[in-house]
Amino acid sequence: MVNHFEFHSHLTEKSKLFKNLTNYSIKLRENVFDYIPLTYFVEIDIGNPKYYAKAIMPFMNSFYALEDIKKKAIKYYLKIDEMKATMGADELNSSNMDNSEDPFDE
Repeated sequence: MVNHFEFHSHLTEKSKLFKNLTNYSIKLRENVFDYIPLTYFVEIDIGNPKYYAKAIMPFMNSFYALEDIKKKAIKYYLKIDEMKATMGADELNSSNMDNSEDPFDE
């Protein structure tokens, strides 16, 4: 038994569902990963430990890089929220954001 419905591949196939949810979240100005988990497909022969370690490294490097970027993005949005709380929204929009420190520079 396969968990698919005929003529509904945009709902039952992960790649198409992800594409549709991404388009929808862009319209809502939301982060798609707030609603669905990050999923990886890593094809590795676990029978050979040396090959396994070599094959898993690119995945691990990209995963940790994404986690680092996510932490910096959260820090950035928290700083924006803090600035909004201390300034009025009109004042924040009219102020020069170029002079503020960039939280992504670390």
